[in-house]
Amino acid sequence: HDNLGDYYMSKYKYEEAQKCFENAVQNNPDNTHALTNLAKCLKENKKPDEAMKWIDKAIENEPDYPWALDLKGTLLFDKKMYAESVKFFEKAVSFRPEHPDFITNLGWAYLNSGNSSDAYDQFILALDIDPSNYSAEKGKDKIMREC
Repeated sequence: HDNLGDYYMSKYKYEEAQKCFENAVQNNPDNTHALTNLAKCLKENKKPDEAMKWIDKAIENEPDYPWALDLKGTLLFDKKMYAESVKFFEKAVSFRPEHPDFITNLGWAYLNSGNSSDAYDQFILALDIDPSNYSAEKGKDKIMREC
């Protein structure tokens, strides 16, 4: 179920992927990968409250799983709970400091929390790792325009 769900997610077919991850979780309720991807599908399918429930379970199962921490940060960010989202993005980055998307998400959370200096540092770090990171470039440019 996981592999098929991952395939559907790669094709942005979140409804089909959601069904696969629901089956995977039903078969193994402690499958952190499936719990995290089920939450991602629910987020993409415009069900953020339900997504939050599943991502909390994933983090409860595996508190060090950076993809779950990053998604929790994203769900909080989407609710405009920027200071709370920073905590989860920081944890995700601490476990995967080479992951440019986690770093970029942390940058946006810092920026929306009013911390432009740390946001800028994160965007530059993300661009050092992945020079084609559009979101980090956009964040850096936004800060530069505001100076």
